[in-house]
Amino acid sequence: MEKLTDYPYTFNLAGETIEVHKSMIRKITVDGIEQKVSLDGVVVGLSHSEENNDYVIVIQYPVGIYMITKKYGWLGPFETAEEITYDVESGIPVLKGQKEGKSGLYML
Repeated sequence: MEKLTDYPYTFNLAGETIEVHKSMIRKITVDGIEQKVSLDGVVVGLSHSEENNDYVIVIQYPVGIYMITKKYGWLGPFETAEEITYDVESGIPVLKGQKEGKSGLYML
């Protein structure tokens, strides 16, 4: 997982351009359609995988940490988010962090 402190952070995935700001995510599809989402939280990290055509954006809210993934939508809350990797066999993102007081690996 890349921890973000400089914004905007831009990456390309399957022909789409994703631009991550401190409190906004902007995506331009392969058809040139712009999509934006404003956030009440702060983007603190992300991970993306071209091989799995997926990304996970980590957002810190006052009530916990939530994730937005390309394939699975919104996930959370988590207390901590230390690392995000992708399971080799399934391609599913895996979070190393803490949820409900229990530290471990959580498939997203």
